[in-house]
Amino acid sequence: MINSADIKYYLLIVISCILVSCISNPEQDTEEKVFVHEDTLPLSPPTDKQVATQLTTEQEVQNDYFAITTDYEEGKLDSTTFKYDCDGEKSGTVTYFSLNGDLKMIIHTHAEYDHNEMKDRYFVKNGILFFAHLWSLSWSFDSGPEGATRDKIIERRVYLSNWKSFKCLEKKYEIRLHAGVNPTPASIPNKEVDCASSKSVEKPFRLLAKYWKMPAPKCLVD
Repeated sequence: MINSADIKYYLLIVISCILVSCISNPEQDTEEKVFVHEDTLPLSPPTDKQVATQLTTEQEVQNDYFAITTDYEEGKLDSTTFKYDCDGEKSGTVTYFSLNGDLKMIIHTHAEYDHNEMKDRYFVKNGILFFAHLWSLSWSFDSGPEGATRDKIIERRVYLSNWKSFKCLEKKYEIRLHAGVNPTPASIPNKEVDCASSKSVEKPFRLLAKYWKMPAPKCLVD
């Protein structure tokens, strides 16, 4: 028969075992609680500075530019396109090129009224615009045979780092086919210009980027 002394003795043994089990590894218990807590925290979107790779030299920009254009020429990029028309005053086609779900390039071909045509190409790395090639043509009738035209073309190249342009190039030339004037664009040297005139590059890019994976607008407006 178990007496009251024996019962107290067994109770002490059971309580001691429970206490030892609870405190035998306090560090592991704390780590598990911290891990669960951190894992359930909402993730904040990264800032531009956290995402952007610092492309601060012309050579670095060119390396990324050539990598994208090579993938484009080899057909490695996925693409989606939409067209828009603003009551005949402005119309265009926007094409997005991506690789493994990452946006790499946007090509925007557009026209305003009848005498102006543009083709803008924007190059992207980690969601950040790092280079833009802007091509514009305005034409007018020229003296000479009937239907003769004079095409004035301006090309701009803008190098950017974290949304700030640090080198800007420009070339201007004319095409007058009836007069035998048809220069090869690659043979015309670029002229370095003040980047103040290229500050508007970011705004149209952000407008275009907004509609990637979004419903296409009927009219593309600022």
